[in-house]
Amino acid sequence: MKRLYDLIADNEDRLARRVLQYAGAHGYVKYTSATEEPWRRSVAGLSECLLAALQSNEQPLEFSPDDDLKKDPVAAFGITEARKHRQRGGTLELFFGLMTYFRQSYIDLVLETGLKRNDEQRYLRFIERFFDRLKLGFCTQWAETSDSKRVAELQAANQAMANAASGQHALFESLPSPVILMDHGSRIDNMNRAAVALMRDIGALHSSQVKEMPVGEALPWLAEELHAFVAGSESEARFEKHLQTLEVDRDFQIQLTRMEDAGGDFSGTVAILTDITALKQAQRAATREKLLNDAILNNMPAGVAFLDNAFILRKYNHAHAEMIRKYTSYSPEQALGMSYFDYLPGSQPQVEEWFRRVRNTGQAETRHDFRLTISVNGREQTIRSDTSVAAMVDAAGKVEGILILTRDTTDYQRAEDMLRTSEDRYHTLVENADDAIFVKDAEGRFTKANSELARRVSRRKEDVIGKTAWELFPPETARRIANEESKVLKQGVVVESEHEYATPWGQMARSVRKVPLRDDAGAVIGLVGIARDTTERKRAAEALRRSEEHLRSLTESVSDIVAVLSQAGAIQSISPSVERALGYRPEEMVGKSLLELAHPEEAANLESVFAQVLQCPGAAASAEMRGRHKDGSYRVLEVALSNHLSNPAVGGIICKIVDATEHRKAEEALAKARDFYLTLLDEFPAPIWRSGTDAKCYYFNKSWLMFTGKTLEQEIGDGWMEGVHPDDLDRRMKAYLDAFNARRPYEAEYRLRRHDGEYRWMVDIGRLYCDPDGNFAGYIGSCYDVTDRKMQEQQLGYLATHDPLTRLPNRRLLEDALSRAVARARRGTRSALLFLDLDDFKFVNDTFGHTAGDQVLIATARLLQEHLRAEDLLARFAGDEFAVLLEGTEVDEARSIAERNRRKVEEHTFSVGGHEFHLSVSTGVVAIDGREGPEFLMSHADNAMYTAKDQGRNRVVLYHPDGET
Repeated sequence: MKRLYDLIADNEDRLARRVLQYAGAHGYVKYTSATEEPWRRSVAGLSECLLAALQSNEQPLEFSPDDDLKKDPVAAFGITEARKHRQRGGTLELFFGLMTYFRQSYIDLVLETGLKRNDEQRYLRFIERFFDRLKLGFCTQWAETSDSKRVAELQAANQAMANAASGQHALFESLPSPVILMDHGSRIDNMNRAAVALMRDIGALHSSQVKEMPVGEALPWLAEELHAFVAGSESEARFEKHLQTLEVDRDFQIQLTRMEDAGGDFSGTVAILTDITALKQAQRAATREKLLNDAILNNMPAGVAFLDNAFILRKYNHAHAEMIRKYTSYSPEQALGMSYFDYLPGSQPQVEEWFRRVRNTGQAETRHDFRLTISVNGREQTIRSDTSVAAMVDAAGKVEGILILTRDTTDYQRAEDMLRTSEDRYHTLVENADDAIFVKDAEGRFTKANSELARRVSRRKEDVIGKTAWELFPPETARRIANEESKVLKQGVVVESEHEYATPWGQMARSVRKVPLRDDAGAVIGLVGIARDTTERKRAAEALRRSEEHLRSLTESVSDIVAVLSQAGAIQSISPSVERALGYRPEEMVGKSLLELAHPEEAANLESVFAQVLQCPGAAASAEMRGRHKDGSYRVLEVALSNHLSNPAVGGIICKIVDATEHRKAEEALAKARDFYLTLLDEFPAPIWRSGTDAKCYYFNKSWLMFTGKTLEQEIGDGWMEGVHPDDLDRRMKAYLDAFNARRPYEAEYRLRRHDGEYRWMVDIGRLYCDPDGNFAGYIGSCYDVTDRKMQEQQLGYLATHDPLTRLPNRRLLEDALSRAVARARRGTRSALLFLDLDDFKFVNDTFGHTAGDQVLIATARLLQEHLRAEDLLARFAGDEFAVLLEGTEVDEARSIAERNRRKVEEHTFSVGGHEFHLSVSTGVVAIDGREGPEFLMSHADNAMYTAKDQGRNRVVLYHPDGET
C-alpha cells in the first residue's frame, strides 16, 4: 500500500479542487463554502485518517460480524464527524451526498494515475471499504442521538457562532488600520472606527451619511482605482495614496480584496488602508541623506573610489572621474565595472599587494608622495599623489571592499620643482640686478642684501647682514633712513623717496622704494627695499620737457579729439582734430559745455556719466552719444572720461572723443548680413543645428523642428537627445565629443525619431566655426535622411545571401553556417548535414512548364521548413537540391529527421494548374565531427545523395568515411 499512501499524501490540493468541483456542479456550495480552503481542510482531515489506516493495514478493511465499531479508528472518525456535522445544523442527507463526492474524488485519483490493473483494483477496494466504515460510524452516532440532544447541540453551536460573530465584530472595530466594506455595486456597506476617524480627518461626510453611498461620491480619491479593480479579474490589488488630512498629510498603502458569495459570484470589496506615512518620511529622509552624501562626496577635492573585494570599480566621485579622464584612455563610464588594474594598465604588482593587505587585515594605510607609473597609448607617465586606502566594513563586520582616497599632487609636485627652479633663477636675478635690493627686520637690521647693495656701501655682504643704517651711513643719512622706515614698520605704508648726492663722477640721484613685509596674520615684521640709480632719469627729464612741444604738435595731427574739461564740464582746451571731426575750430569750443554737443535725448545720460567720474580721483567711464556737427547733422561719438583733477599737471577731466559713425554703419551692415544668413539657415530644407563652446546645442532650424515635431525650447541643450534611438545615442555622442575635443570635422550615422514616431536614418555632418575675431565658437551641422539608402543596402544584403524564389538561405549563407558548425564540432558540439534532391523533377518542368516547377520548389521548401527547429538551417543549394544543417544533432537523430522529411514529401499531394501528382526525395546524410572542412562535407553529402539515387531513389543514405552507406 506504499504507492497508495504516497499518492494520497502528495495530492491534497488536487483532491480538494476535485471535491469542490463536484460540490459546485451538484449545488452543495449553497450550503457550504465556495472557496477552496475549507474543502482543503476537510480533505486534510479525511486523508489523515485514511493514511493512518494504510499504515496499519496492508489489505482492504473488510467487515466482520464481530467488529467493535468503538474500537475501529475509521468508524470513530465517522462518529466525530457526525457530531460536528450535526452541530453545524447539517442533515444526514447532506452528509451522505457530500461523502459520495469525497469518495469519488479519491477514486478518480487512483483511476487517473495509470496504475497496474491488480494494484488499481486493490487500491479502489481499500478506499471503498474505508468510506463504508466511515459511513457506518456516522450512522451509528446519528441513530444513538435523541432529538432533544440534537436541539441542545444546535443551540450550543448557534451560541458559539454568535460569540464568534461578536468577537469578529469586536476584532473588526479594534483593527488599527482603516477598513471599508463595499457591496457588489461599490456602495459603502460598513467601516471600522479607524476608517470613521480617517473620514473625519480628511473632512469627508460623517460615516452615517456615506452608508450605502457610491464610493465615487463618498470617497472620490478611491473611485478610479476601485472602478478598475471591480471591472477586472484580479482577486487582490495594492497601490499607494497620498491624502491631505485636516492636520497633516498622510500616506497609505491600500489593499483591495474581492469578496465572493457561496456560489462564487462577486459580492463586494474590502479596502484596508495601512498608514505608511512614517515609512515614506523615512524613505524621503534616506533619499535626502543619500543626495547630501553624494553632494559631499562629489564636492570633495580629493578623488574617492570604492572597489569591491575583486578590486572592481563600483563608485567614484567627480575628482576621481577627472583623474580617470586625465591619466587613462577610458571615460569614467567605461571604467565603472572594470578592475582598477585594467583601467590603470601600468599599476605595479606592489600596489595590488598593498590593496590585498588592507582588504585582508582591515587596517588603513596612507602613502605620501605615492608614485604610480602607468602606460597610456604606449606612453609612460608618473602620477604623484597622497593616497589612503581603507577597508569598507558592513554592520556585521564583513569587508565589502576598499575605499581609496587620492589627492593628486602631480601638478603640485611639478609646480614645486618649477618653484625651486624659479627660486634659483630669482636668486641669480637679485644677485645680478643693477638695483640695490635688501630686506630688514622690525628693528631695522639687514637680514638679506644683494651684491649691488654691498658694493654701494663699500662692504662685503656678510658685513652688512645684522647691521642698522646707523652703523653703515653718516648720521644725517641714517636719521633720514630711520624716519622713512619708521613709517613703513609702524604704519604699514609704502614709502618712496628720491635723493641727490655728490660723487667723484659728479652729481648723482637715487630713488628708494620701501614696502612692508607681513606675516600670515598681516602683522608687519620687516620691510623690503629697492634702491635705484635715477641719474639717467633725471637727465632724461629735461629731454622730456623739451619734447613736450613736439608732443603737442603731434596730438594736433591725431584724428581723435582730446579735450580737458573743468569740474563744471566746460571745455578748457581741445585738440585741433575737432575741426576735422565736427567742423568747429578749437577756439569756438573753449568755454562751452560738453553737453552742448550732445543730442537732446542723450544729454541726461552724458551728464550722469560725467557726475560718476567726478566722484573720486582716477575714476573713468565712457558713453556713446550722438554729437552735433557744425553743419547740423549728428555723428556717432564714443566719449571716454577720466578724472585727473588731483593731478597738478592736468587739473581737469580728460575727455577723449572718437568719431564712430562709420564703425557703427559697418556694424549695422554686419548685423544685417548675420540676420540674412540666420534666415537662410532657418529656411534651409535640411535639418541644421549649432552648438557653442560648451558643446551644447542652442539652435535648430525650422527643418529640424518640423522633422522632430518639437519646439526650439524642447530641443536646446540636451533635449534633442530624446529623439535619438537609444541604441545609437552613446555612439553618436562619442563621435561628436571626440571631434569636438580634437577640433576636427564630425560625421556620424544614427536614427532620429520623426514627428510621426518613425525612426529615420540620418547622416549628420558637423564642422567647427569661428567668431569674427577668429576664435573657436562651436560647431554647425546639417543632417540628411538616408533611410531609403539603408533599406536598399539591407535588401541587397538579403538578396546576396537568399534564394529569390523560395526566400531560403542560399549556398553562400549555408557555407558560412557550415564553417561555424565545423568550428563548434571541434569544441565538442557535433552536428549533421542533409543533402536532398527531388526525384523526377525534370518530369514536372517538361510536362507542366517551369512556372509549375517553381511552384513545386516553393511548396517543397515550405514542407521541409514546417518541422525544423529554430536553430536549424534549410537552404536551397541549386536547382531542385536542398540542404539542411542540423545544429547540435547526432547523426542517428539526423537520419531519423531525414526519413521523416522523406515520408512527408512522399505523402504530399502537389497540385499545379488543376493537375495533382506525387514526388519523392533522395537524401544524403553526413556527420559533422570537426575532422573535415565544409567543402569535403558538402561533397560527402552530395555523394551519399547520388548513392540514394542509384539505389532506387526515395531513400536516405548515410555517408561513412570507409565508403560504405
